[in-house]
Amino acid sequence: MRDTRMPMRSVLAGLWSLCLLATLMLAACGSTGSKGSDQQQASATPTTTAQSTPTSGSGDNGNGGGGGGAPTQTPLSQLTAYVGGQDNMFYGFSADSGAQRWHYTIAGTPNKPFAAPNMVFVSTQGGYVYAFSKSGSLLWSKSVSGTTLSRATMDSGLVYVGTDQGRVFALNSTSGDTAWYYDTGSQITGTIPVSNGVAYTSSGGYLFALNATTGSQVWKVSIGSISEFTSPTVSNNIVYIGNDSGILSARRTGDGSEVWHFQAGSQISGKPAVANGVVYFGASDHNVYAVNTNNGSLKWKYQTGDSVNESPTISNGLVYSASADGSLYALDANSGAVKWRFSVTNYSVTGGWTSVTNGRVYLGMSDSRFYALDASNGHVIWKTQTSGPVTSPAIGQ
Repeated sequence: MRDTRMPMRSVLAGLWSLCLLATLMLAACGSTGSKGSDQQQASATPTTTAQSTPTSGSGDNGNGGGGGGAPTQTPLSQLTAYVGGQDNMFYGFSADSGAQRWHYTIAGTPNKPFAAPNMVFVSTQGGYVYAFSKSGSLLWSKSVSGTTLSRATMDSGLVYVGTDQGRVFALNSTSGDTAWYYDTGSQITGTIPVSNGVAYTSSGGYLFALNATTGSQVWKVSIGSISEFTSPTVSNNIVYIGNDSGILSARRTGDGSEVWHFQAGSQISGKPAVANGVVYFGASDHNVYAVNTNNGSLKWKYQTGDSVNESPTISNGLVYSASADGSLYALDANSGAVKWRFSVTNYSVTGGWTSVTNGRVYLGMSDSRFYALDASNGHVIWKTQTSGPVTSPAIGQ
């Protein structure tokens, strides 16, 4: 507990804070979030009645990027935490308080959203891609005739998504119309990053580079074996991609030629993260790996209690990585030492590709709650009840 002995100026500050809190509570009108310890329980009551059948709509200009991160100078009160539920619900919560701003019933379990200024895109395992305004209005929806198992991405006015039918779709971010599609010949389970006008995807044991505007193939190279549920990452003109044989390879963006490769203990999952000359990723051998980007040498590895299937997030010198042992780990990015570990007894992490913004970590758990944690120590700032376990979140303006 905090020390309650305060000088007069602190008392006055406290009175001002109470006034501000009262104002916020009145504005929230039934907020679903609660602040406090991990033992507290928050409740959430749906506040918006939404359509359950996908319909087309007109959208705004759709410009923007960032991929779900938000500038740290933006106050949390102006940010929305977007998250999907495994019961086909899609939510917008206040990133500051956890109060539910809106919800919408969609077709299929949503993947991790992609937040752009004033709007958000989300693909579903039911084969739809949706665009919403930040206020929760449906801008458009599009069926891509196949299951989508990974996050949609957006770049320069196009939304990219892959399907289990092996097609890469590029959709107009304003209307949802198909700009182009490319058939890889095998299922796509990973996110499609775009860098310098090129879109990258892995399928059937190959890594593809496609012209992001036209969809024409730039190059195609073998990566040794298939790569299920892992995605390419592009950094400093290098593409990093893992595969089911446990090999992470670093390849040149110009032609796909290999610079180096690293052998992990088993299948690599998730999307590698790159920061300060190190690439971080997880594998089913229970380890989080840190590998030097200059030569592929091992910097460190940390063994968790089960498979590491989610994408790590790097922020302020910490690596946030979820394990199938039910915990979220915060590891020192330089040494791999555990700084803190968060878990909820008898529950697992369901939103393991976390988002970190303004000193908070956002994730979902199988207890049907969405959590905001203090990024420095893992303490619960708020948690809010949803109607089912939630998937990985994104934070946007």
